Amino acid sequence: MDKKRVYLITAIVLALTAIFLIHSYVQSERQKILELARKRGIVEVVVAKEDIPAKTKISSEMLIRARIPSKRLQPDALTSLDSIVGKIAKRDIIEGEQIRASFLMIPGSQKSLSLKIPEGKRAITIPVDKISSIEGMINPGDSVDIVGSFSIPVPTQGGKTVNQTMVVPMFENVLVLAVGAKIEAVSLGREEKKPPTTITLALTPEQASLLTYAIEIGKIKLLLRSMFDTQADFKRVPITVDKLWEKLLGIRQVIPTPPPPPKTVEVYKGTEKSSVVVER
Repeated sequence: MDKKRVYLITAIVLALTAIFLIHSYVQSERQKILELARKRGIVEVVVAKEDIPAKTKISSEMLIRARIPSKRLQPDALTSLDSIVGKIAKRDIIEGEQIRASFLMIPGSQKSLSLKIPEGKRAITIPVDKISSIEGMINPGDSVDIVGSFSIPVPTQGGKTVNQTMVVPMFENVLVLAVGAKIEAVSLGREEKKPPTTITLALTPEQASLLTYAIEIGKIKLLLRSMFDTQADFKRVPITVDKLWEKLLGIRQVIPTPPPPPKTVEVYKGTEKSSVVVER
């Protein structure tokens, strides 16, 4: 090993040793100052450097240490930055307010549905059965597509109207927030569980209104998506019986255009009026 490398390694070791000694000295002096402050009735706490809105993840830039009289110390006030940084504010914390343990929660530790709703979305709970819930195998955190089935009036050649079923793809890649009362995904066990009767989804306000109306006039089905599926080419093509035969059997039904009504003229004989066909 050449001398330059030895000198370099020695310099690095000495620098690290100096940093450690300086840090130890600073911590020692800090403890002495804190001890002296305690004897004089002064304590150090962590306070909000700025207003911290509820549901905000707290960073070190939002906090500052402050020394206050021990009489003003809140019962569960925190004195360590490490015990606060990374936590979520349960409520609004105003600037200068002491950070208390009761103000904080660990991300993911609280089963609060509102924390799981993406920004701009709303939670809507819909009724489901064994079929539409895929036998209860949908879990919170999954994504589904929503398909609606409706009965619509369709005119026939004879001028009558009949009801025809139409299936319409509605929404794609919808986040499942909760299944029944469960808002945390759990591993599937071998024990049999009853399929849920409700599922909570994250939709925009407009989508939630459309889905609510769709449930009132028809039926919906949920299609479970693969977690690896990133396709975004959702085609909202309605499926009717004609489209079904066309796709499966290649049979395309052509509805003939009804002939125009014949031309007539009105003929009056005295006070009596009659119509006479002049051209078909």
